[in-house]
Amino acid sequence: MKLTICEAELKVLYQISQMVGQILDLGQALGDTLKIMSQSLAMERATVALIEPETGNLKIQASHGLRPKQKNRGIYRPDEGVTGLIFSTAQPFVVPDISREPLFLNKTQSRTIKKEGISFLGVPIVLHRQPIGVLSVDRLFGVEISFEEDIRFLTIVATLIAQFINLNRQVRERERSLQRQNLSLMAEVSEKYNQFFMVGRSQAMLRLQQLIEKVSPSKASVLLLGESGTGKTLVARIIHEM
Repeated sequence: MKLTICEAELKVLYQISQMVGQILDLGQALGDTLKIMSQSLAMERATVALIEPETGNLKIQASHGLRPKQKNRGIYRPDEGVTGLIFSTAQPFVVPDISREPLFLNKTQSRTIKKEGISFLGVPIVLHRQPIGVLSVDRLFGVEISFEEDIRFLTIVATLIAQFINLNRQVRERERSLQRQNLSLMAEVSEKYNQFFMVGRSQAMLRLQQLIEKVSPSKASVLLLGESGTGKTLVARIIHEM
């Protein structure tokens, strides 16, 4: 059964929503999203360009229909060309015919402008009310779909992409926080460990140090025996945290 445009769009949105489980590999998730759009809605080349904090430039981070060399050429200043215009104004933009638009730079060199009848559509990717990138697609002439409908749909997809990016950032920040906590804990344990064995350098203390280093990485149960005040609690904590 042939799907209507609205039904096809709903199917695509459902498929894209399933990408949330892939956000740890953001590039793959974005690439798969663009692939779904292209295959299901007859959109040609599609790209996601995101702002790079280090350079301040927009760079294509994911694409469908571009070769690696073409993708790598996709770098724009925030005020450069159609992509820069969409980003700087945070507004959608439609180029009905790229061969007649001087702002269209074709930086990726992926389009044969004089031979192909191509329309270019782009929408901003907005997160926390700030533009962070641009989602763009090509359409060949002759597809009986209004630009308004395309822009509406692309805006929804761009919202999903923004949430993918937001979730990815949160997970990455959580990982960095845990790494910092782990380093802090390791430094604390190391300090306590060194202070504990600075108390004495007897053969008994050296033997205890060797035993701690031996059992700490293992899953073995450890029974600590000794009189009160001999350091059982501290040794137990060192073994546990190591």
